[in-house]
Amino acid sequence: MATNCDRGCISFSICRSVINRIAVIFARCSPHKFIIVFGEIKMAIIRGTFNDDLLEGTPDNDTLTGLAGNDTLYGRAGDDELDGGYGADKMFGGSGNDKYLVDNISDVVTENAAEGIDLVESTVSYTLGVNVEDLHLKGNAAIDGRGNNAHNAILGNDANNSLYGLGDRDYLFGAGGNDFLDGGDGDDQIYGGAGDDIIYGRAGADEMNGGTGNDQYRVDNVGDLVTEKTGEGIDTVVITNVSYTLGANVENLTLSDAADIDGTGNDLNNYMLGNAGKNFLKGEGGDDKINGRGGNDNIVGGDGIDTLLGDTGNDFLSGSKGNDILYGNDDNDRLFGGGDDDLIYGGNGNDLLAGGGDVDPAGNNILWGGAGADSFRFYFAPTGIDIIKDFQKSEGEKIEIHRSFGATSLDQFSYDSNTGDLSFNAVKFATLENKPTGFLVQQDIILLP
Repeated sequence: MATNCDRGCISFSICRSVINRIAVIFARCSPHKFIIVFGEIKMAIIRGTFNDDLLEGTPDNDTLTGLAGNDTLYGRAGDDELDGGYGADKMFGGSGNDKYLVDNISDVVTENAAEGIDLVESTVSYTLGVNVEDLHLKGNAAIDGRGNNAHNAILGNDANNSLYGLGDRDYLFGAGGNDFLDGGDGDDQIYGGAGDDIIYGRAGADEMNGGTGNDQYRVDNVGDLVTEKTGEGIDTVVITNVSYTLGANVENLTLSDAADIDGTGNDLNNYMLGNAGKNFLKGEGGDDKINGRGGNDNIVGGDGIDTLLGDTGNDFLSGSKGNDILYGNDDNDRLFGGGDDDLIYGGNGNDLLAGGGDVDPAGNNILWGGAGADSFRFYFAPTGIDIIKDFQKSEGEKIEIHRSFGATSLDQFSYDSNTGDLSFNAVKFATLENKPTGFLVQQDIILLP
């Protein structure tokens, strides 16, 4: 082997039958650029200098390392590993499944079409160029990774990463940290790993698994699938333009924007939020908290001890089973407690309140109409005693008796102004707690047809 530091050249000849692997390490001997070209050598390990080097591999599996300087690396054929080192490097893998090590935002990786499945490992935020498939973020820094329109596999590190799949069918893995994972177009597979992650499948039918931590999922396709295991945190699904039912081990559901879509809970203690549209929200099992927010909503608590809030709009609220709390809030609402002992508050507007609802006569309920001309309806003959907190005769409020109650005449009812008790055939079924002045059975009780 001969060297010439003045010219920056090295030449040598070897016998292929004796040596099939060579490592070349250059010490710095001049400020000139080195040009290193290899011919028929198997698995070359080629290291540059602290200058601006041009390194070229063999047709086999090579390792090229540029060290310092703005280097240019050519892997040629084979499954090569290219590491430009410090500096703004240009790396060309050629054919084969190549791996690139990137540590500078100005590093450039170039691949042609159909030249293998290539991987970039980066310690800085990075966007995959065309014809490069996979990206792994390395180190401990909070850096980001973006794919391209190919089928990408993008892996984060243990810091807080933002990963974007863009086009095609991508695989995203957040690893550790509180990550933001965006699949982009295509049917993507997204896994959050540890940490409190935000996962957005976007277009396509996506498979999303947040892993451990309190994760948030953005769902916009009826084919989206959210998977969580027991004990992996308090998780939330946010839906846009599609109706959705929470899967197992997912606690919360939020409806975004203003579309008329529906949401259904599961057997956990769910927290559910409607949107500005007309929603049907049902809690199913568990002790649920449901807020309809805007729009004219239909809200059903299901089993458990539920808290239902209509918020704005003319809402229908039904506690169903359990000792429930119902708030109509604004506008003209219809509130039905269902079974057991319920607290029902109408709020503003002309509201309809019924303790047992139209399906179950049991329960001792508390009814508070709030502002407006409210109606207090009874569907069944008494099996419990309801308390009406604020009957306002001056606002035109009424006691309504449904035909299923069994009454045929107002003469069957009586009112005790001293106690505020209302009775049917001498059996008390309600108490007007504020003992309204001038209450008259013939004027203030209505038999519904």
